[in-house]
Amino acid sequence: MPNYAVTADIQTHENVTVTLSEAAINGHCTYSSGAEYPLCVQTSLTGPLRPVPDDQVEEARALLFARFPAMANWPRDHGFQPFEVHIEHITVQDFFGGDVDVSPSDYFAVKPSDFVGRPLVSST
Repeated sequence: MPNYAVTADIQTHENVTVTLSEAAINGHCTYSSGAEYPLCVQTSLTGPLRPVPDDQVEEARALLFARFPAMANWPRDHGFQPFEVHIEHITVQDFFGGDVDVSPSDYFAVKPSDFVGRPLVSST
């Protein structure tokens, strides 16, 4: 593993937390005073950050390059290596009063197609 800042950190302690805010979705959470406002849903995913296994690197690169095309033009000697979070803990904050824990098994059981055409927030 190359010795860059991130890889040096995860060699010491591999757990990371990635927090996603509803504010990042175009047209959502526009009523709030910011991405940290409790009515703007935030999801935090926690677990070890590990290199993508060798047999999955090409698929990971294809997925990344589809979303971030400029990455495909990075120099070959750049040292780029895809990583993935192995999710062990999930919290969701969608209102005042604290986070709600969601089990990874429940999280991964949801199919994106279950939400196609449905609003992100229920009006009831």
